[in-house]
Amino acid sequence: FAVMAFKLAPGPALTIAFGLAGGIVAVLAGYAFWRRKVPDLAGVLGLALPWQYGSRWRGLALGLGAGLAAGGVGLAYLYVLENVPLLRALRDETDAGHKLGNLWVVLLAVVAAPLFEEFIFRGIVFRGMRRSLSAGGAVVASAGVFALCHPPLSVAPVFVMAVLAAWSFERTKWLATPIIVHAVYNGMVLLGNTMIR
Repeated sequence: FAVMAFKLAPGPALTIAFGLAGGIVAVLAGYAFWRRKVPDLAGVLGLALPWQYGSRWRGLALGLGAGLAAGGVGLAYLYVLENVPLLRALRDETDAGHKLGNLWVVLLAVVAAPLFEEFIFRGIVFRGMRRSLSAGGAVVASAGVFALCHPPLSVAPVFVMAVLAAWSFERTKWLATPIIVHAVYNGMVLLGNTMIR
């Protein structure tokens, strides 16, 4: 709609649409939880500063370390995609039509997606699963749901990233930690993809 109505290029239109959709989901979810009078809502969603769970620096460092590990897996996966002819052909077919312009891809992948997807998949989905599953079960199940919401060709490395994001969130109870995991992973994969091409 934004492409036609406001004559936006696909990159800005997709980034703005993703941001608006994520923002609407976050506001509506927050409102629904507030209406249900969920106690300590900020703590439940991982939005409270982690005074009681240890240092903020520890949470930031854990997010960076897990993000670098996930990014390493993503780069290894890109290497495999590039060097296995059948997978390279599938990747090229999948990538056709996804040229959005560098700045908009970076904003979408490194800022908007980590913020909103982590709020939804770790703050809501993982925490909901954690109420009835063990930590390990909730980590794996929420990572599986997250991975299945992505293109089939990227399911494996995205699953690994989601496991590390959920695990780090379980450790710190602070949403900033998985946001960093996700942003570092996406940034490394974007950079690796650019260097390979």
